[in-house]
Amino acid sequence: MIVDVLNRADYLKNLGPNFQTALAFLNKPRLDELEDDRYDLHGDDVFAIVQTYMTKPVDQRKWEAHKKYLDIQYIISGHEHIGYTQLSMVKPLVPYDAKKEIAFFKGEPGLGSFIPMKAGMFMVLGPQDAHMPSVTLTVPEEVRKIVVKVAVEPTVYPK
Repeated sequence: MIVDVLNRADYLKNLGPNFQTALAFLNKPRLDELEDDRYDLHGDDVFAIVQTYMTKPVDQRKWEAHKKYLDIQYIISGHEHIGYTQLSMVKPLVPYDAKKEIAFFKGEPGLGSFIPMKAGMFMVLGPQDAHMPSVTLTVPEEVRKIVVKVAVEPTVYPK
């Protein structure tokens, strides 16, 4: 897991061409004008999902993880907490769905670290990272976010 602000993210370009593609997209002007939709950046290897939603209290959210993709979760506007813990710390709740590329998990109350995120910040989460996005900071609020999916070869994932 990596947390940083976009204007300091150049070091991630060293992680390969897919990260270069993702960062080039996130550095384009007027991202706030994009419609909520999927944007193919390099076929299924790199794509972005623009979304707008209301945050929810932690007890209304679930831990999630992905098998084939890293998430780069970039906040365009609004504030939210994104929870993070090691995948080994949670228990399966909803089995992995290959079509939706997601599995859901449950964890003990108080599990994980919840990082406050605001506009301009991003978090990189890999297949070994369980995460809980869209959590209310203080009161529910609208968040605009881009989640860039970067294909990886998974090395850790529960069966």
